[in-house]
Amino acid sequence: MTKKRTGKRKGEKTPTLWMDNYQTLKECLIKDESINPRIRGWLLYQPYRRKTLSKEKISLLDELIPLMGYDWKTGKVKVKRKPRKRSEIKGLGKRIKNARIEAGYATIDELIQDTTFAYNSVRDWENGISYPSLGRFVILCEKYEVSADFLLFED
Repeated sequence: MTKKRTGKRKGEKTPTLWMDNYQTLKECLIKDESINPRIRGWLLYQPYRRKTLSKEKISLLDELIPLMGYDWKTGKVKVKRKPRKRSEIKGLGKRIKNARIEAGYATIDELIQDTTFAYNSVRDWENGISYPSLGRFVILCEKYEVSADFLLFED
């Protein structure tokens, strides 16, 4: 009976599938890339394996919690959004409104006819109730012919 070859050299450690998945997950989180479905499935399965995982593997997964904002043990999101300061939102709203008027849109109605924005959304941005999404912010900058820095930081 012959011994089956494993493909590793004597004294060389074979990387485990678990460590490969862990490294892939960590790299995706550090690069802020989306996690592929295979790795996501692997991560979602880990709470069920917790009793069989070594302390080292548990601590490695625990190190990723701040990067993920997700507690792998409970399956719950841990990191919450930082609350926004009301003054920051108000200042941005005033700048958005002033830029709209300077760009020739006297009313919100004129702006929404030229874009896909909802009236209530634009009103909320200008009154400092909420921020526009990044995509809509870019559209605002293009329509108003101003830079993002101008809207974000100028007084």
